[in-house]
Amino acid sequence: MKPIFKHSLSQKLIISLTFMILAVSTISIFSLYILKTRDSIDQLDKSASEYLQYLTDALIEPFWQMNEEAIKGIGSAFAKNKLIVKLTINDRDGKNILSIDKKDKFESIEKSGEIRNQNILLGSVSISFTTELYKEQNYQFLQYCLMTLIIVLITLISATGFLLKRLFKKPLANLSAIVNSYTLGNYSFSIDYVPFIEFEPFINVLKDMGEKITAHIEALKMAEEKYRGIFNNSLEGIFQTTPAG
Repeated sequence: MKPIFKHSLSQKLIISLTFMILAVSTISIFSLYILKTRDSIDQLDKSASEYLQYLTDALIEPFWQMNEEAIKGIGSAFAKNKLIVKLTINDRDGKNILSIDKKDKFESIEKSGEIRNQNILLGSVSISFTTELYKEQNYQFLQYCLMTLIIVLITLISATGFLLKRLFKKPLANLSAIVNSYTLGNYSFSIDYVPFIEFEPFINVLKDMGEKITAHIEALKMAEEKYRGIFNNSLEGIFQTTPAG
């Protein structure tokens, strides 16, 4: 014989609701994470182009004056930015003036441009921007979202369980009262108010059952009184037999 497992309606409802919210939230969070990652890369690319433009503009005058110390100073100042992991400045003949490499092994975005004054080529600049900082920010964003989801789920499970107990308490008590009344032989028990329409079919079935049982009992009482009157008022003996004797 297979064991009979009893299931709780409230538990099933809470579990189903939790899985539904978890699935929807997970899809939403990872969709936001992907969109935020793409937006971060676009923002980094835009910032890299702006930095490159600022640097080339700042180097025009030192190049025009052939001031290598000023070129190195400006390049070193720009390289202090955390996003810049590699910076190279060459003159128009390709000779290296400044080369800074922070040995960053992460993925990077490279930008390069020419330094010109009145369409005269003075030199070139190459810059590499790391994507690691943006990835860390996006990862933190994902962690915050997952923590928020966990808190929401815990709150939802607790609140749903509490509300289900409060909401189902009175209707279930009414059903239990009707059944107990029938057990004691009182079939006239009725409830005037049902708080939720979902419980009305159960209440109506129990009411119909009580009315049918009451009608059947009344019919039996009337039949008993009828035959008792016949026996009590009969002047002759009465007996009952079958065709087989």
